[in-house]
Amino acid sequence: MKIVCDNKIPFLRGVLEPYAEVVYLPGKETTPEVVRDADAIITRTRTICDESLLKGSSVKVIATATIGFDHIDTGWCEEHGIIWRNAPGCNSWSVKQYMSSVLVSLSRMRSFDLEGKTLGVVGVGNVGSKVAQAASRYSPRYAQGAVSVHAQAERRRHRSGRGSRGIGLQSKSINRQII
Repeated sequence: MKIVCDNKIPFLRGVLEPYAEVVYLPGKETTPEVVRDADAIITRTRTICDESLLKGSSVKVIATATIGFDHIDTGWCEEHGIIWRNAPGCNSWSVKQYMSSVLVSLSRMRSFDLEGKTLGVVGVGNVGSKVAQAASRYSPRYAQGAVSVHAQAERRRHRSGRGSRGIGLQSKSINRQII
């Protein structure tokens, strides 16, 4: 088995070697020649995984170490039996911690109390819901909105308790002007 891996993915080196031949290289150097005899690709957004890269290859699996997957032509992959996976929520705890520190730092630097302030959270999925949850420690008010949320995914989040209803915060429409 041969796996082509982006050399910038942390903590990956040494994990797969007992099970496969592993090739590490910069994402932009992942070419059709490199993946022709590969069984899998582990990538980031630097490698565009589409027909021009994959046609004629033996790739069966693409894993991206990113939340987004717009660098993968998912339709082409599915039509050709290539399984692909992304890493939703992989940075959500880091973003939650970062935003908590930003809120506290801003309130201290600008000498204001977060209590009673309203935080706008655009996109209350995996990451946004954690940010809203962290902000609830300082103020229970926030405004939420979504750039593009599929109704089915939204219903799943609410049923599973992962959406805004599951963290017990007061929700306001993002369309309302906040003063």
